[in-house]
Amino acid sequence: MKEKIILNKTEDDSLTLYLPEYDENTHTIHGAYTEALNKHIIPSGICNKSGDLCILDIGFGLGYNILALLDSFYTRSFSSLRIISFEKEKGIADYLDMVEFNDKRDDLYVMVKDAFNKGSFSNDKIKIEICFGDARQNIKKINLKNSVDAVFHDPHSPGKNSELWTINFFKHLQACMKDDAYLTTYSFAPQIRYGLVKAGFFVGSWTGNCFEKEGTIASKSIFKDCFSDDYIRLLEADKRSTPYLDNETMDLEREIIRINRIEAAKKRKELIQQV
Repeated sequence: MKEKIILNKTEDDSLTLYLPEYDENTHTIHGAYTEALNKHIIPSGICNKSGDLCILDIGFGLGYNILALLDSFYTRSFSSLRIISFEKEKGIADYLDMVEFNDKRDDLYVMVKDAFNKGSFSNDKIKIEICFGDARQNIKKINLKNSVDAVFHDPHSPGKNSELWTINFFKHLQACMKDDAYLTTYSFAPQIRYGLVKAGFFVGSWTGNCFEKEGTIASKSIFKDCFSDDYIRLLEADKRSTPYLDNETMDLEREIIRINRIEAAKKRKELIQQV
């Protein structure tokens, strides 16, 4: 019997989804909406930009990254806002109807739900597009080269959703980004940070006011407080930093990607011990 998706309440009273396929919630139990705001919107610096903006959201979940973005731009000046969100799970529409905030966010969330149910939403300034299916294949289909102002990298954890944390996938994300754009993610795992480095990113960390654990921020360009060369050398020498790798067509099964990383980590450990 297939396990059911479950809605759980988090500490800021917003809901999160438990997905049996990954055996984990889609957000931190410490505050799902707060996480979207403090781990993506704020550190990305997107609210300091204006004009025609394009955002790439990897992992729709309940749409909180999009909602927090819309709420943050509610009183800000911008020409247009295009949001492209990748999501594998189509069967969560009914759960979106259970989400309530009892404030102005409910009105904004109508746009998010409409986009999910119909595949897109647009008005005179905002366009939201939902790309269902394997994000690895979808990233190759959309023409976003050097046009994205921020990437919210928010799939399930690296150990559970390994295929979206590979060097190969990071390279495609980097190709989409403008030189001054930031990729934000909640993960601070060494294999993720080193994987971003190997994909050509400059990498640093951020600490949200509401969370004890730090996250990671990455850009195509050097930025203030990015990691030093000494830190990168320490990452390189650490077998735990062995990144995930897909093949060129990005269609390896998740479990194969995990196994390949474990084997590569063993070889790296042997090489390190020989030095």
